[in-house]
Amino acid sequence: MSMMARIPAGHAASIWSAGRTARFAYAAGATGILANLFLIGFYALQASHPEDGTSLGTANDLVGSLGLAFMIPVALALSAWLSERRSARIILVGVLSAMTVLTVGGPLLVFGVLAFNV
Repeated sequence: MSMMARIPAGHAASIWSAGRTARFAYAAGATGILANLFLIGFYALQASHPEDGTSLGTANDLVGSLGLAFMIPVALALSAWLSERRSARIILVGVLSAMTVLTVGGPLLVFGVLAFNV
């Protein structure tokens, strides 16, 4: 049985093919790895030369937000296999909401729309 045959009929995730979902998952993984490398670089530069002001934090925020944006379609596609219980749907809405807030929050911090007081 193909993966698409197991998706409930009429479900929003049924428009996603397995290949398309996999591409988003790979993109999310690659950008997540890159964001973590930027984060490691950020702390390494801060520890070795804090006076330089060189920071990879901006790159980490932007790439991390992009990675989260790539994860949203994957979560939607995988939601087809969630149980139909109300608690599962509430958790899904909470997770998707958090992913959306974090996706938008990084660029808002970088561009100064939101303040991050240290």
